[in-house]
Amino acid sequence: MLRILLVDDHILFREAIATVLEELGLKVIIYQASTVNEAKSLLKYYKDINLLILDLSYPAEQLWNCFPFSHSKIKKTPILILTGSTDIEDLNTAIENGCKGYITKFSDKQQFLTGIKSILNGDTYISADMLSQLGNDNQIMQPNHKISSILDKLSQRQIQILKLLTEGHSNRDIATICEISEGTVKLHVSTILKVLGVSSRTQVVIKVNELNLI
Repeated sequence: MLRILLVDDHILFREAIATVLEELGLKVIIYQASTVNEAKSLLKYYKDINLLILDLSYPAEQLWNCFPFSHSKIKKTPILILTGSTDIEDLNTAIENGCKGYITKFSDKQQFLTGIKSILNGDTYISADMLSQLGNDNQIMQPNHKISSILDKLSQRQIQILKLLTEGHSNRDIATICEISEGTVKLHVSTILKVLGVSSRTQVVIKVNELNLI
C-alpha cells in the first residue's frame, strides 16, 4: 500500500492531484493537509508515509521546518516540491533542503506521474521546464572544476551513464540500456557523484547543465 501526504492550501487542487495519483496503478492512500502544522501532525501520527508532496506557497521558515519531521532515523520520506514557481532560487533551495524532486504546476499529467514513479524508485526528478531553464542560467552553482578535468576522471561507460542520468533514466533503465547489472550502475553512479562533487542525482543534472558537460 502506497501512502502519500499532499500539502497544499487549495482544497480543489489537492482533490485534483489526489485523482491523478490514483492513476499510478497502485493502491494509494492519500492524506491531505492545508497547513504546515497539519502536515507535521500527520507525519508524527503516520510513520509509514512513502512520499511527501509540498507546495511552496507557505512562508519559507514554516515550510523548511517541516522537513525534520519527515526524516526519521528509521526511514527518510522522500519529498517532492509541486509548485507554480519557476524561480531557480526556489529550485536550489529545495535541493539544498534534500528534496528528491521539483515539478512545476505547468507540467502535464504524464510528466507528474513519471516524476512520482522515479522518486518512489529512489531516483530524483526535475520537470522539463525547469531543466530547460537550468540550461540557460549561468548563476547556478558556479563551476569548481574545468570541464576537461572532470571528463578525464570518468570512463567512457561513466560518461554514457552520466548522459542517461541527465535524461531522467532510472538505474534499472540504465542497466537495460547498457546491458550491465543494476549493481554495476550504482557503482558507476557513486563514482560520478564523487567526481562531480555532488551528493544527489538532482545536483548531477544541475552540474551538467551548468558546465554544459554533455
